Amino acid sequence: MSSKPYDAGDQSSVDRKRTESQSDKERVIESWKQVLSTYAGREVFWAILGSCDTPGGFTGSVPGLSYYYEGKRDVALGIKSDIDAVAPNAYTQMREEAYERELRKDG
Repeated sequence: MSSKPYDAGDQSSVDRKRTESQSDKERVIESWKQVLSTYAGREVFWAILGSCDTPGGFTGSVPGLSYYYEGKRDVALGIKSDIDAVAPNAYTQMREEAYERELRKDG
């Protein structure tokens, strides 16, 4: 991080901020890839997505409850979007691994 304060009127300050922002984004993308490259990471994200009721929306007569479930679903859709952007095959792999876990549990 730079010690010089950000000045939107200074082109070098704008360029520096843009570079820092790109570096942060690249670091986060690399972190996503590392987590999704492990079985444990995919299992955790599968559990998170499952707890967010991803497949469908909530239809109920209590407005506050509807907002709650739609908020959970929105979080899950954001996570799935990030997963698809950095590791396009990860969601399919997570689904297959979850199916295999269920078979082992039942069998």
